Amino acid sequence: AALLGDAGQFDAALARYTALNTTPVAGRAAMAATMINHALFALSVDRPKEALAAADFADANGAAGNDFGRAYLAQARSCALTLLGKPADAAAQAAPVLAHPEVNADAALAVMICLGQRDAAAALIIRQLGDPDERMDMLFELQPFLIADRAGARDVRQRAALRQLKQRGDVKAAFLKAGRDLPAAVAPPR
Repeated sequence: AALLGDAGQFDAALARYTALNTTPVAGRAAMAATMINHALFALSVDRPKEALAAADFADANGAAGNDFGRAYLAQARSCALTLLGKPADAAAQAAPVLAHPEVNADAALAVMICLGQRDAAAALIIRQLGDPDERMDMLFELQPFLIADRAGARDVRQRAALRQLKQRGDVKAAFLKAGRDLPAAVAPPR
C-alpha cells in the first residue's frame, strides 16, 4: 500500500489497506500498525472521511493498544476534523496528544501543524533538535528531499508547514547548530 502511495496510486493504496485490514487479525500483531497507517495514509492524501473511518475501524479492532498508537489515531482524527471544518471537534481530539507531546512527538508535531499552532510546533522542533536522543530524527525530517514541494507527493500541507517552520529564525538557528542539509548528490529528491 505504501509503495502504491509513493507511486501516486492513492485509490489503489487505500484499497490495499482496506483489503489487508479486513482480513482476520488472529495472531498478526503487526496488523495494529497497519490499521493506524491506513488512517494516516488517508489523511496524507486529503481523504478526511476515509481517515476518520479508518481510525474508527482501528479503535474497534483494538489497534491502539498503547498511548503511542492512540496518539497517532488522535492525530488522524484531529487533522481530518480540521480539514472538514470542525475546529472544536479537532481540538478535542488533539487535547490528549498536546497534553503529553513526549508520548509521540511525531503525532504531536503533526497535530500542532494541523491546528495552526506554529509557535508550539517550532518549540517542539527546537526541543527535538537540542535533544541528543531525538536530534537525528528531526534533522532527517527537515531535509529538503523530504519536505520539497513536488507533484504527486503526499502530506502536502505538512511539507509546506515544515518548510515554513524551517525558515523561522529560531528553528533555522537550532537546525544549523545541530546539523545541515544533505547535498542533493547524497540525498536525491524523492
